[in-house]
Amino acid sequence: MSRRHRFRILWAGMKTKVRLGRLAILLLMSQAAAGLAADTLSTFTNTVRIAAAQAARRVIDFRHSPSEALAAVEKNLVELERLVARAGEARCDALV
Repeated sequence: MSRRHRFRILWAGMKTKVRLGRLAILLLMSQAAAGLAADTLSTFTNTVRIAAAQAARRVIDFRHSPSEALAAVEKNLVELERLVARAGEARCDALV
């Protein structure tokens, strides 16, 4: 099996996992938005709090094995969840 063919097989599997990761992030953000919306309904003001986060670099090396790549994705998702949770604790309406 050529190196290029192995890369295509690995890349196809990673694309599926990336899509699942993006779906997980979308679901997490929608839950956070629903929770924030419930909190803000009771205390409505004209003020919008926006949190700005400069997250660490989120690049995953393509040379990793599939299990290592999944572990790196999981680590990144945990860190992003922590950032969203901190913004929610600070009662921010948006996270950029």
